Amino acid sequence: MAEIRSTPQQLIALAVSGCLLFLVGAAIAATSHSTRVELIIATVALAILGAYALIASLRRAAAARHSASLQSEVDRLRIGDAALRSRMSLTLRDPLATIVGFADKMADDPEMSHDQQHDLLITIRDNAHEVERVLATLAPIDTSRDISGHVPGVVLLDEEVHAVASAIHTDALFESDLTRARAWADSAHVRQLLRTLIRAAQQSGCARITLRTEQRGGRATLTISGRDKLLSVEGIAALTGNTQASDAESSVYMSLKSAHALAAEMDGSIGYVEAFGVSHIVLTLPSPPDDLGLQTPRQLTTDGSEMPFGTVTGLRPQQPMSVRFG
Repeated sequence: MAEIRSTPQQLIALAVSGCLLFLVGAAIAATSHSTRVELIIATVALAILGAYALIASLRRAAAARHSASLQSEVDRLRIGDAALRSRMSLTLRDPLATIVGFADKMADDPEMSHDQQHDLLITIRDNAHEVERVLATLAPIDTSRDISGHVPGVVLLDEEVHAVASAIHTDALFESDLTRARAWADSAHVRQLLRTLIRAAQQSGCARITLRTEQRGGRATLTISGRDKLLSVEGIAALTGNTQASDAESSVYMSLKSAHALAAEMDGSIGYVEAFGVSHIVLTLPSPPDDLGLQTPRQLTTDGSEMPFGTVTGLRPQQPMSVRFG
């Protein structure tokens, strides 16, 4: 049997009814013309009024509890739906990144420029980009955080850097020191930023480029470092704001200017620093809430059995990972 608890409204209704009953009873008793029958009638009427007020108060309290229960169920379903969409997003992320990376690499190959399959590769890449955008729409992670821009979910920044760098065709040597870094951003937009920044760095002619990811101060950071200048004068102008009228004619300037604006929409930033003969491009994005509790999709072990669900943190390597691309 459910426990009935008195609310402040119910206690106030009972107190008011009691006071009215006392006052009317005292008034009737004080008059010389009052009879016992009139006193009984007044008492019964006030008792009925008090009972009605009590029942109405109990009904309102029951309705409020029922409404709270329904809201709790809606919240539970919403959280479950968000978790399902997040698993879907994490499951499809790597295959899409592989498709886009392979298509980018083949489309940029000079030997493929006149191949009859070149247009097909461009179509595959564009279709994969469209799937990424649709996936970002279908599988957002709802939060109550007030962050400017479009912030649909968690991005494993170190894995995205690894995938993008592996797919870029270049003579430069990429050295990576990738530690776990999770960003709170649009996954498709993050890949777009990574491709723009890494391509701009490798086009500078720098022979050795270092990619480093880290998590610090509630932010996920990618640092692209290299000897001498990593960017052209126009590229540096796009990130530092020291622009001239002729800079707008440069494709590098336009792409980095767009990347800078895109990062700002996601509450992030892109900076450029030179110190002691080394240049650094720094991409900073917000990190997800600590209590998000994301789960990763099921993965197969070496013997073919399924791994149970676990948190993203539980399935990530705990030690820094060093990878070389070349």
